[in-house]
Amino acid sequence: MDAIRPSNVLPLNRHGDALAADAGETTPFEVEASLLPETHRLAPRFRRAEWDNAYLDYMQRRLRRNPRDLKSHVRRILMLHGQGRNRECFGAMLDLFLVLGEGGKALRRNLVRKVEADLTPSQRVFLNDHLDKGLTASAPLPEDAGVLLSNALSGTTNVVVQKKGEEKSVEEDPLEVARQLIAGEPPDEGTAQALLEGALRQDPGREEVCRELLALYRRNHLKDAFRCTYAALMGRRLALPRLWRETEEYLTDTKGI
Repeated sequence: MDAIRPSNVLPLNRHGDALAADAGETTPFEVEASLLPETHRLAPRFRRAEWDNAYLDYMQRRLRRNPRDLKSHVRRILMLHGQGRNRECFGAMLDLFLVLGEGGKALRRNLVRKVEADLTPSQRVFLNDHLDKGLTASAPLPEDAGVLLSNALSGTTNVVVQKKGEEKSVEEDPLEVARQLIAGEPPDEGTAQALLEGALRQDPGREEVCRELLALYRRNHLKDAFRCTYAALMGRRLALPRLWRETEEYLTDTKGI
């Protein structure tokens, strides 16, 4: 009886390429999907559906850890498009739009042109409506969008802020809410810090959040909070690495404490 092969294990050929053999062919050895060498194909295709799924799962894990991994975004979109998984492809496009914000207009346009023929009319309209300005974290998304990287419920972008025993729902970007709290009278930098740290856990590559949080750490000499956040995010693609190192030196220096 043939051994049962886990769904996240893919064969590796003698060239180190992640291409599967036909059913019945033998392969020299197997590796876990996350250990596969980088394939030169932007949209790799395997000969068995379970291997396609394993590689897509791997792409999703990469994106949850590093949302600004643009190569993984593009690879995921093209793979889903090539497999005719149009709803998931639309969700993957929204993930890329959210990560790019107002940037990457040429990339957005090229990918929309590539996949739009297989999308529904409403999906095409939504993507084309956001080609120029992109998507922000506060933008409402279509219902049942299948977005991987957004914690917001479909159709809403509420952020709950608790201050002095009161809870209110704010339909804004966490960065903007944090800035309002810092500028308030009196300022509420504790809540702002929690919002910024949460936003950074979701997207460690967002420069404006990094700048605001590091300034808050410096201003209040929050050495322990800085070290905790830095340690948690160090293995991810963190924006402004030089500024993080400078802040670490500043807070370590007795003159800055």
